[in-house]
Parts: sequence; C-alpha cells; structure tokens
Amino acid sequence: MARPTSDNGQGENRERGRRDWLLFLVVMLLGFSCLFGAAIMAVRQDPRWQVYADMFSELNPDAGGEFEAGELKVPPLRPEVMTPQWSSDSLLTPAGTLVVVPTMVVGPQPTATPTPQGIAGASPTPSPPPTTLTPSLTPTPTPTGTPTPTGTPTPTGTPTPTGTPTPTTTSTPTTTPTDTSTPTSPPQPPTRTNTPVPTDTPVPPPIVQAITPDTGVNTAAVNVTISGLNFQAGCSASLDGVPLAVSNCAPTLIQAAVPVGIVAGYYDLTVTNPDSQSDVLPNAYTATNPIPVVAAINPNTWFTTTDRAVTITGGNFRNTGAPGALRARLDGVPLLNVTYVDQNTLTAVVPCRSAGMGLGTYTLYVTNPGPTDPTGSLANAFTIVADTPPAAPANLRAAAGESQIVLGWDPNSEIDLAGYNVYRTDSGFLTAVTENSYRDAAVTNGTTYTYYVTAIDVASNESAASNLASAQPYDITPYMYTTSVTCTGSLVGSCSDAGGPPDNVPVGIDNSDTITLDFGTGRGIIDGPGSDMVFYEWLTGGSIYLDYITIDLSADGVTWYTVFEWDGDNPGDVSGTNVDGYASDGDGELEDEPIPQGDLYPYPGSGIEIDIGAVQSPPPPGYSFHLVRFTYPAGGTDYGQIDAVERLN
Repeated sequence: MARPTSDNGQGENRERGRRDWLLFLVVMLLGFSCLFGAAIMAVRQDPRWQVYADMFSELNPDAGGEFEAGELKVPPLRPEVMTPQWSSDSLLTPAGTLVVVPTMVVGPQPTATPTPQGIAGASPTPSPPPTTLTPSLTPTPTPTGTPTPTGTPTPTGTPTPTGTPTPTTTSTPTTTPTDTSTPTSPPQPPTRTNTPVPTDTPVPPPIVQAITPDTGVNTAAVNVTISGLNFQAGCSASLDGVPLAVSNCAPTLIQAAVPVGIVAGYYDLTVTNPDSQSDVLPNAYTATNPIPVVAAINPNTWFTTTDRAVTITGGNFRNTGAPGALRARLDGVPLLNVTYVDQNTLTAVVPCRSAGMGLGTYTLYVTNPGPTDPTGSLANAFTIVADTPPAAPANLRAAAGESQIVLGWDPNSEIDLAGYNVYRTDSGFLTAVTENSYRDAAVTNGTTYTYYVTAIDVASNESAASNLASAQPYDITPYMYTTSVTCTGSLVGSCSDAGGPPDNVPVGIDNSDTITLDFGTGRGIIDGPGSDMVFYEWLTGGSIYLDYITIDLSADGVTWYTVFEWDGDNPGDVSGTNVDGYASDGDGELEDEPIPQGDLYPYPGSGIEIDIGAVQSPPPPGYSFHLVRFTYPAGGTDYGQIDAVERLN
C-alpha cells in the first residue's frame, strides 16, 4: 500500500483552515448585525431622551436626518455611536439614567498546529457551533470615580484541543470608563420649559372680631363700629340678613348703623367683601325692645265673682321679638288673652274669678318680648272689691203716643252693670235690656199702664225696683199740629202763620227773634220708630231755599235739646234728617240752600223730617217734648222761614 504523501495532508489542513475562517467571518457579520440592530432599537424605543427642533443624529434611520420638535425620542448613546448636533437654540438633553451598550469583539481562538501523528491517532471530533454572545444592557449607576464593568460574558464552552483546529470564540467585555474629573462642557443653550400661566395672588377673607356697642334699643338707629381684619372698600354688613347702613370700610374698622325698628333678638354679624368673601361673628349683636309705658287700665275696679275684660293704655308696646312674648300681670297673676292693638293699646282679661284673686289693690306690669325682658309698671292700677247688687234705677218716666209708650230712666254707674229688667205691673216681667230705655208697643189706646225697672250686674245680682211710671196711649190725629204759638222780636209776617198745618204762608225770623209752639202737656213729640216730627219751610218754584235756622225741644220749658241746626258750620247738626246729604255735599250748609220738593216730605213736599233719637246729641228717652222753639243762628243774612210743625210720634 502506497504511503500518503505529505502534500495530501497539507491540502486537508488548508481546506479546514478556509472553512474555519469562513465560519469566523460569518460569526463576525452576525455579531455586528446584532450590535447594529440593538443600537437602532435603543434609538427608536427609549423615551428618556428627546430630540428637539434643529437636532441631527448620525444614526437617524430616516432620510435627511432632520426631526420635528418633539417627534423622536432616543436614549443616550456613547459619543462614538450618536453625536448630537446643535445650534445656539437647540439642545439634546438627557431625560433619564445613562445606558451603556457594551462592545463585543469576536475573534478566532488560537490552537496548536496539528501533526500527522496527532491527526492519525485522533478521532474526528465535531466542532461545536460558534457561540453568539448577547450583550446585556445594564444601567450604569451614578459615577463614583471608579470604572465599573457592566459585566463579563462567560463563554458557553471551550472545545478540547484536537488534531483538527477548531475555531473558538472569545468575548472580551468592554466598559465605558467613568471620567472622574469635572468635564468642561461647551456653552449650553437654555432648556425649553413650559411658561406657567400667571395666577392672581389669593386675597385673604375678612375676619370679624367685634362690634361696639353690641346691644341697642330698636326705637332709633344705633351707630356701631365693627373691628377685624382684611376689610375691603365697598364692603357690606348685615345682622341675620338685615342690612346695616355702612358709611365707611377701612381695612380693620367698619362704621355702620343698625336700622330703627329691627326686631328684638340675638343676631349673627356678617361682613362681606366685594369679592364675595365673608365672615360671620355668631351672637354678635342684641337688639332690645323699649320699656313699655303703662298709663291706665279700664276698668280699674272689679269683683271676685267674674273675670273681666280690660283695656290697657300707654306707649312703647311691642308684639314682636324673641325670646318670649308680649305679656301682662297684676302682681304675680298673669292676665289672659293679652292682645296687641297698637303701640299704645292692649286688651286683656283679668282672671278675678278663674284665678281666685283676692280683694285688694294690684300693680300692673307689662313686659315686651325679646332680650332683657323690658318691663313697665303702674302702681295701684287695679282693685278687686266685694261684689254687691247694683243700685235701683232712678227717675223712671213714661211718655205715651199712638199705640205706644216709651220708657226712660237715668243710667246706673256700676262698673259691673250688665243691664236692666223691665216690668209692667199688670203682667210682670217684660224684657231685659242693656240701654236705659224701652218702647212698649203691646198697648191699647186709652188704657193706662204702669212700669218699674231693676238693674242687673254681671254676677246676676238684681237691684231693688225703681220708681213707678204710668202713661196712657192715645190717638194723636187731633194733636198733630198746634195753633199755640208765641213769638218774640220783630218778625216778618204774622206769628200765627207758624201754627196749624202747612199752607205755604210762612213767618220770617232773624237776629234774636224766637217762635215757640206748644202741643200741650202729655201731647208732645216722643222718640218713637222712624221720624218723629216734620218742619215745613216756604216752597217756591218747586224748591225750598233753606235758610239758617235752629230747632230745640223741651219737656218742661227749662231744659232744651237741639235736634236741628242749619248754620253753615257743622254738617252733623242735621244728622237724622232727610237733608243731611245736602250738608255733606261738598259745599256744606249754604244759606238759601236749594232743595227740590222731590226730596222733601211728603214727597213731593216742603217738609224736613227729623228723628230725634238719631240726631247728633239726642235728648233723653221717655219724655214728651211738647215745646218746639225756633231761633236764628248768628251769621245769617236772610230770614228763616217757618210754615208749620207736624208730630209723627
């Protein structure tokens, strides 16, 4: 067998060497491709660096290398990889922790040169595939002055040397040394930052500390001074919504006035600045009602048997305010149903019976509502006395007319008077009345009737009987007119023309002239139902021209009662007549007042009707007024005309 030549062995070695270098080149290309890809990924994904306007990068993956402001964010790289370009108004500013990208150097592992003996004696050993080392990106901590490697990759395996050369990969870690010296940086342009929006400096709110004075009576405006802090010009102040009249707002003092009439009570003080900020001082001000003035109580005397309604008069009474309410008492006994009428008048009920009040004299107290309980008093204001029956009514009288009898008597003066009982001797009790008069229409003409009355108090105590009074009703037709006429002074016409029925032939009077008609005792005018008498004036041209005239009545010729007076001054002097509308028509009581006959009795006519019980000052009831007198009031310029007088009752 022929021995192989040495050239054949060298050819195999050369072939193996070419394969190893080819493999080495492939591994190198793969390593650089990975490194380049990692750099691109770092540039595109890490957000901690920003490229601003006019920045350029040598690794810009896009053509042109120019970026819009805020468009691309790249991580910091070594100067060898990425070099920022800037002008005076642009800057690449690191936004986070530096990241070191280690550089890997991949090369063939030196091996022993194979010998023929080694080749012959060695078994072929497959070479492991080349190992690709992936660099680990590790953040570099804050520089400490000592370079610290980020890591040493450990080879995944080293083949055992054999006769066949096997390329071996060796990874050499490369770290970026940390410069311990202070670097000198080129001048940096200013970093672009967001300009903050200007905001107003906060204005402190007002602080209310005190009000002086802190109490006032509500009958007048009260000037006050409010002290505190941070008050602004144009501020306002109020007491629980009631505005104060602010005259001046200084930073620490406010001059104001509490309004008159503010309701009594306790108030919180509020101060509000023009910017709507406010502060409240609780229970800052006290408004009080005035002290009442107690002048009188009516009635001022009563009995133990019944409670009594009273009227209290005075001043400064109030029914508003808190706490409390308007109240009154007699010493320690509260009055019932105290009612505010006005600031000068109250009504109430004295509980004489219900409270068991004893005999004696009491002091009256009135208290207004609100703080401080303002109280006024009246000493010896009210007296409770023993209850006794009223006195018997006095001066009972009876006046007869057509189918009627009118009774009258002097009124009693007892404070506890309730009324009167009326009796007729032929039938006993007739009725109870509250006035001092009574008209009995259940009578027959020509029959005499006798009466008496008693007084009753609120405790139903009845007095003794009054005097007796008798009368006999009659037909008044023959006594409706009288021819008994007397005159004084210088008259115009005949005195007798004033008597008899109306004939439109009057007599005239003026100055001190008088005309008196007498119907006879027991046949006079009485206060009956409706109009009681008629005065006839002179009718001319369908009207009368009413002159100044005065008419008086008397039952005895001594005491006279005016029932009609047309004198130009007081329209009330003709109340209770059919011409009172002409006295109150705006021009008053004119002399020679024209009144058409359609408005005069007996419609049409010339008569003026008079109800003597309805005139301004009526005469007392129960009298038969048989005398009628005409006089001429002062101030007249024309004669008063009297034609006739007619009785109706």
